[in-house]
Formats: sequence, C-alpha cells, structure tokens
Amino acid sequence: IDLDQNHSIEEFVGTEPQQDPTKTSLALFDSNFKGDYPFISPILGTDKIGLIQGHSDIEHLKEVLSKKRRREYILQKIFSSYPLNFDLIIIDLPGGYDILTENVVVASTDILIPLIKELLLKLLYRQPTIKLVRSPIKFKGQWL
Repeated sequence: IDLDQNHSIEEFVGTEPQQDPTKTSLALFDSNFKGDYPFISPILGTDKIGLIQGHSDIEHLKEVLSKKRRREYILQKIFSSYPLNFDLIIIDLPGGYDILTENVVVASTDILIPLIKELLLKLLYRQPTIKLVRSPIKFKGQWL
C-alpha cells in the first residue's frame, strides 16, 4: 500500500501512476469506503502480490486527517472493519513523521524502518525521551 506521492513503487513494478484517486490509497480514507480495496494485480508476474498505488493528493489527505477526531486510529479502524487476506502487508511512507506515519504505526503489528546505523544508534540512545505507541524499540535483524 503506497501512502507516498512520489510513485517510486509504480516505477519499480513497471506500471503507470493512477490518476483517479478512487483507485489509489486515497480511497481507503474516503468516508464512503466499504472495503473494496483498489488493488492492481498481478504485479511482478504473480497474482500473489497486489499494489494499491499512491496519489499526488496525499499531502492534501494529511491536512484533512489532521482535523479529524481520533485521527491516528483511522487506518487501524479501516483494517479492523475490512480485514485484508494477506500474510504480509507493506505500507510505503515518505520520510519523516506525520499523521499518516502515526496511522501506520498504530495499525501495525511490526515495523521495518530502513535506517543508516548511525541514526539507529542515536534513536536507541535517546529512547527514554521518545514516547512509543506500543513497546520499547527492539532491534531485530542485521546490518545490510
């Protein structure tokens, strides 16, 4: 699920960016959304992978969400009301921290954040000053 507006996923999988917002990740946040996820499939030669494209109006979505009550729980509510039948869901976000990032953190069971080693060490050092939504930072994995 692409919650970014730079269309890098589309470039990676070789598809054209979708211009119709109702066929992108913006549809998930529409008040009329009823669980009809706008997946494109097959992707990369298999129907086991689906893609929901981002849209250039994602920035406007952030403004709209910032004015809603319980705004950080919107994506979690969508996934709870309309569960996805996938073993793994990857959500692509732009760098930084904003209302979309908050939504993804609250709705996620696990989070993979590509970081350079020096930045991760700074975060781990400052952990007592960081308010985390679920649990303390635990490093799983390896340096690439």
